[in-house]
This record gives sequence, C-alpha cells and structure tokens, in this order.
Amino acid sequence: MYINRNVCNSNLISTYMKNLNTSNTTNSYKKTTSNLLSKNSNTSNLKYSNRLKGNLTELKFENNILNIERNTPYKVKTLLHGYSDITITNSGVERLSSILNPDVDYRDYLSTDEIEDSGRVFDFINILNKNISYDEKIDLIRIFFPQTKEGKAILEGMGAETNNYISLDGGENYVYFDESGWLYTNEELMNLRNGYLNENFFKLGFTKDSKMIIDGTEYKLNDNGYITGIPEDAICTPSHVELIK
Repeated sequence: MYINRNVCNSNLISTYMKNLNTSNTTNSYKKTTSNLLSKNSNTSNLKYSNRLKGNLTELKFENNILNIERNTPYKVKTLLHGYSDITITNSGVERLSSILNPDVDYRDYLSTDEIEDSGRVFDFINILNKNISYDEKIDLIRIFFPQTKEGKAILEGMGAETNNYISLDGGENYVYFDESGWLYTNEELMNLRNGYLNENFFKLGFTKDSKMIIDGTEYKLNDNGYITGIPEDAICTPSHVELIK
C-alpha cells in the first residue's frame, strides 16, 4: 500500500533550497559540505580548541532518541569514509577544521568522494536542525532523500534501530522507523490500519481461505470479506503485511 503524503508546500521547499547550492556533480542530490558552511560564524576558535582536547562526543541515537545540541563539537559517522568532525550552529553543519583552521580549504585534503559522502550526512542533519515542525522535517527527508536505503543507512549509522519508534528531536516527537527505511508518522500508521479494516477483500479476489498476515499475526476474512480484530498498536506497513490468496 503506497502512501503519498503531500503536505509540503512550495514555500517550505524553496526556503530549504536557499540553504543548499548545487554542486558540480552529475547527481543533483549530492551536495558538498561547502554548501552548508556558515560564512559568518562568531564561534571562538579557543572554545573549540579547549573542547577538542578530549574525545569528541559521537552524534548518535541513545535508546532510539537523537538529541542535537547546537555549538557542540561532534564526530558523526559518514556512509563510506568513517567519521567527520563537525559542529552544528543555527545556520547548519560546519566542519570543525573550517572553524579551527579557517585559512585551510578542506577540499585541498579531502577527496571528492569524501566530501560528497559526508555532505549527504550533513544535509540530513541540517534538516533535523531546522526550526520547522516535525512533519515538515519528515517531508523534507522524503523529498531530498527519495531513496529510502540512503536515509536508512544514515540513521542506522547514527545508531537508530529499524522496526522501532525513534525520535529525531530529543524525545518530543516520534516516528516509526520501518525496515524499508521509510519513516511513518502515527497518523500514517493509523490510516494504514484503518485501510485494512475498511477494505472488502472479496472484491479484490480474496476468499475466506486466504491468509492475511499482519505484523506477525494471521487473520481470516469474515463472512463479508473484511479483516477484524487488528489491534491498535499493530504495524501495518507494507513490509509487515503479507496477503496470500
């Protein structure tokens, strides 16, 4: 069952796009980290130098909750090239090397692959860091990370567990992180469940002998062709449903 959630508006997308400049790559979704660097950071080099004397805290989920603290040095896991050292300001993600050594261009010592790899992770974090509603963040993730495998790899790299509810904002809101990589809101999960409860499966060619397996439980159609008894907390995403005629 496909969900098309068109709650984004053009103003939201255009506002986000203003913070991203197209890189000179063939894939328009791959943004280099330079697109995200703040040009007007007032952060003290000394502040970060002192904090870097110890090990950097890894930006990751704890018990499936991600808590981002601004102006805090982090190391974050990239998709293919290990860790990158960053801080997150109101303007977005910045490389620590650009703060501590502003006269040194990171493109002189990082390969194009490394820049693009870390840049995609930075783009993802940049969405989470924006002062917009939770639903708007989810929509931007779906728009700019249309391949769910990529978003899944980023989230798993940061410690999120699939088939669990996760929080991207310190525990205030939650979404269901499906094994497919798709993020489902509670409203969407409810709509999926209602869809199966309200569907007359006889009209779709199913019979009373058909097997309807939802979230690990097998159901039978009643005399009228409907599934009954799906609990409210059942996960009815496509990866958790198997319908056998």
